[in-house]
Amino acid sequence: MLFVCLLALSRVEGLAPQEKGTDLVALALRYLARHQNENGAWGRRPAACACPDEPGSAAAPLDAPRRARVAALLSALDEDDVERRLDAQRELLREGPAIEPLLRDLEGGLERRARTAEVLRVLRNAATSDDLEISSWALLAFLGAGFSHLSKDQHDGLSWGVVVRDGLRWVIERREDADGASAAAAVAALAVGEAYGMTASALYQAAAQRAVDVVVAHPAKDARALAWQVMALKSAELGSLSFPRSAYDNRLAEMKRRRSEEPASLFLQAAQTMTVIFIEKSKMDVDLGGLPGADPSRMDVETAYLTSLALWQYDGPGGSVWKGYRDVEKRWIVPSQIRERGLCARGAWAASGTAARLKFACHGALMNEIYYAYASGP
Repeated sequence: MLFVCLLALSRVEGLAPQEKGTDLVALALRYLARHQNENGAWGRRPAACACPDEPGSAAAPLDAPRRARVAALLSALDEDDVERRLDAQRELLREGPAIEPLLRDLEGGLERRARTAEVLRVLRNAATSDDLEISSWALLAFLGAGFSHLSKDQHDGLSWGVVVRDGLRWVIERREDADGASAAAAVAALAVGEAYGMTASALYQAAAQRAVDVVVAHPAKDARALAWQVMALKSAELGSLSFPRSAYDNRLAEMKRRRSEEPASLFLQAAQTMTVIFIEKSKMDVDLGGLPGADPSRMDVETAYLTSLALWQYDGPGGSVWKGYRDVEKRWIVPSQIRERGLCARGAWAASGTAARLKFACHGALMNEIYYAYASGP
C-alpha cells in the first residue's frame, strides 16, 4: 500500500540503506537538505544556492532598474484611469513573489494601498501554495527513505531529523492557508499523515487528522488534486485516522468519470489504477490503458512517479509489466542525475529553475524508494 511502518521505523533507528556517496536516493536527499530554507520550507531559492539562475522576470534580481519599474507600477495604482490601475496591478503580479519586500510599506492614497495589499495577498497565497506542495513532496522523499523527525543521521553538517522536523512544522502551519480542494493541500495531508503513520507520534496525530478532515470536506478541483486526495485518504486509513467511507466512494466515482472523459491521459490512467486498487482492494477491474510500454522520460516527472506507483501496485515486484517499465525508467532516471562533485545542484536533475529542480529531486528520489518503502497489492 503506502509506507510500511515497521520497515520505515527500522530505518529511523539507523538502518537506512547504506550511503556511499553515489547512491541516487542519498544524493537527492542531500540536495534537498541543502536547499531547505531557514523557515523549514522548500520552494524559494535559498540565499546560499549556487545553482543555475531562475528563468523569467519573476526571478530577476531586485536591482535598481527593477526597483524603479516596481515603483512606477505602484504609483500607477493611484491613476485616475481605472484601466491603467488594473494594468499596473496585473503587471505587479507578473513580477512574482520576489518583489514582496518592495510592497510591504503601504503608501499613497486609499486606492493604491488597497490594491497593493491585494497584490501582496495574491503573491503570498500563490507562493504558499507552491512552497507547500514542494515542501510536502520533499518531506515524502525523506519519509519514503525511512527518515523522520526522530532520525539521528547527519550529512553535510545537517541533521536529517531536524530537516524533517522543521519541514513538518512549516507544512502544518501553512497547510491551513491553502485551498482545501487543491493538490497542495492533498499532498500536505499525505505528508503529515505519513509522518504520523510512520512514527505513531502523538506530536502529529491531531495535525494529521485535521488535514484529512480538510481533504474530506473539499472535493478535488482537478485530476492532480483528486489523485493525491486518494493517496492521502489511503495513508489516513493505514494510520487509523478516521473519515467516512463516502469520501472514498465519491472520489472513486469522480476518478472513473474523469478517466472516461480523458481516456488518453496517462496521469488519469495511473491515478485510476491506484484508486481502484486502494479503494476496491482488487485488481480484477483495473484498466491500465497505455501504461504498459510507456516511456517515463517522455512524461512530466509527476506522471512518471504516479505511473511507477500504479504499476508497482498492480504488478510489482516480480511482474513483467512492472519490470519492463522499471527497466526503461532506470535507463532514464539514473544516468540523468547530476553527480559532479562540488556542484550546488549535485543530486538534482536538470530543470528550469529552483522549484522545478526541487520537484524533480523529490520525485526522482521517490521513484527509487518504491522497492524498500512500499508494499504492493490490495
